[in-house]
Amino acid sequence: MLNIRDFPDHFPEVTVGQISTPDFNLADSAEVWAARIAAAADLPDQRLNTRLADILTTLARQPNDAIPHAAGNCHHAKSIYRFFQNRRFDHHALVDALAQVTAQCYAGQDRVYLVHDSSSLNYGSLKSTTGLGRLGRRERACGLMLHSVLALSPDGIVRGLLALDLWSRPLHQKTWRQRYQRRFEDKESFKWLRGLSSARAAFNNTLAPERAPRRLHLMDREGDIHQVFENILAHGESAIIRCAQNRRVDGSITRAHAAVAASPLLGETTFKVRTKGNKWRKATVQLRALSVLLLPSQTHFPDRPPLSLNLIEVRELDAPAGGEPVHWRLWTTESIGNLGDILECLRAYTLRWRIEEYHLALKSGCNTEGLLLETAERLCKAIVLYAAVATRIVALRDLGRHSPDAPCTVLLSHEECRVLSARFGDARQSGTIPTIRQAMLWIGRLGGHLGRKRDGLPGVRTLWRGWRDLAIMVYGYRLSRY
Repeated sequence: MLNIRDFPDHFPEVTVGQISTPDFNLADSAEVWAARIAAAADLPDQRLNTRLADILTTLARQPNDAIPHAAGNCHHAKSIYRFFQNRRFDHHALVDALAQVTAQCYAGQDRVYLVHDSSSLNYGSLKSTTGLGRLGRRERACGLMLHSVLALSPDGIVRGLLALDLWSRPLHQKTWRQRYQRRFEDKESFKWLRGLSSARAAFNNTLAPERAPRRLHLMDREGDIHQVFENILAHGESAIIRCAQNRRVDGSITRAHAAVAASPLLGETTFKVRTKGNKWRKATVQLRALSVLLLPSQTHFPDRPPLSLNLIEVRELDAPAGGEPVHWRLWTTESIGNLGDILECLRAYTLRWRIEEYHLALKSGCNTEGLLLETAERLCKAIVLYAAVATRIVALRDLGRHSPDAPCTVLLSHEECRVLSARFGDARQSGTIPTIRQAMLWIGRLGGHLGRKRDGLPGVRTLWRGWRDLAIMVYGYRLSRY
């Protein structure tokens, strides 16, 4: 191991503008990133904003640790718990700050991809925590439901969160039995419209209309809801949504699935898909597309108007033995005029997987289901902050792939750069700034990534473990200077 004294105390200053992705709000050291979010938060006391920045920095450096461990001492841990139990603000103020910072980085941009999805957080072991709700149909499982809207740039890099909805289901009331009798506004499915509204408000409250980007929403099968299509079309936005309902359409073939299957073959393409074993394989698929007019039943749904949508079918014919063939149907408002348009819709929908990686980082990387807090509202505040950290973890992984040659000082502090260089670098290059790619590889090695040529860049699992070890090393470095 090299002597850390061989490396400079400060590398040359580098600005975020040197990264090819403009106004990337996550391309900063943890301190600068946290300070930007804290400055946007509308909290009742400026001291709370300062504490928010400090808490975010602490959680970002050691995301997988319990709060007392990440805090480092009882006084810091106590200040974090007091922040969560403060009744003068709720978790919505924290969500609004995240949304504002994310929206600001899209000023003047052409397009933003908004990925919507839901998940659950299980707190069944917290017997005395109040405000938790039922999860699924099991009586003993209780916790909170989560619906997030993640903002992506067209190249697939995560930029931040635009909405985060947290709620609890009735603990002893199984409302799914009465789902056909309740108004849509009273159903859990209304979360999709709340997500659309929250994302829209984030841009409207932050950017002038001429500076706001065009919005393209990406959703899985659960978002295949007539009111969702209607809302998106009414606001002049676009969407690509995985088809779940075989809806009635106008034409000689009256069902959407059969109609698109009977349409002419437009071409073939090959792309990578993830298998159940979390491995990748190549799939060659046939592409068909059709413009249809949805005709809701006027007997059962008299208030639903007909809607014009496009339907794309992606079908794999020669799947490997034992493998599940790819068969997607995608509703979209995007153009399907030629094969290039259809391929772009398919590419855009594959970016939806980013939100699954965000959920992985939130639950496993940040250990949010291991939080021990006494009320649901305190849990919600903690979850929002950890959601910001999880977004940053995924974004830094993506940035390492998108701008590998940019200097790492736009992401790491000088202390972090110096410690990493001393641990893994070469004394002959002690005056040069490591690249983002090199820093990501070094952090990945701390987390267990082997760093062989065929291994590629580390994933989110190894990165969150590496961040923790890096924080410990920096802490030891600081102690050695006193």
